[in-house]
Amino acid sequence: MSVGIFSGNPDPQWKVLSSQPNYKKISALLLSTKTYSTDAMPSRLGFKGFIVQEGKKAQLIVGPESKNLQLLLLASIPKGLLTDNVIKVIQDEISSGAVTADVSKVVAKRYAPPYNPGAWGGIHFRAKLCNNCYNYASTVVTNNFAKPGTGSGHPFGARTGPAVVAAAVWDGLVNMAPQPPPGPVTVPPAGNIHMMALVVWPG
Repeated sequence: MSVGIFSGNPDPQWKVLSSQPNYKKISALLLSTKTYSTDAMPSRLGFKGFIVQEGKKAQLIVGPESKNLQLLLLASIPKGLLTDNVIKVIQDEISSGAVTADVSKVVAKRYAPPYNPGAWGGIHFRAKLCNNCYNYASTVVTNNFAKPGTGSGHPFGARTGPAVVAAAVWDGLVNMAPQPPPGPVTVPPAGNIHMMALVVWPG
């Protein structure tokens, strides 16, 4: 079991044991609740749903129709795996019902790299589990949850926008945001390159 919440770090994983108080309720709801392919995980920061995995079969649980199951899964997270603040954020997201599966299959991101899922899924199970959004946007498979600066040996210290941008520049990225102050980039990059946005969450 895991919860999709982070992008730069591995998502928290745990086992729901038969000795847990809500095990029977969770099992019953899993049989009757609509689930999705993990490819339908929404492209957003923060909470993206729960992934239940048995062997190599994984299913995504997200959306307003599965609120009760999601709240039970949230309650099954072992103490200390997530901070109380993050758990509260997830609880609010579940209760709002606003986070839904992305079943559109239409990929049309402005200034994005060409969509090439081959290296990131399918038979490449490790690539899907051990890489993150920074890997994908950089188009580099490292299998180690890359973070800005780790490739160049200059990882960011403070979890702030300027520190993360500086670390990414060390990795070879070019900061195109107007200075000062940082603002939207209105001119697309020239040549065979693409845009990437860096975001710090929470805060």
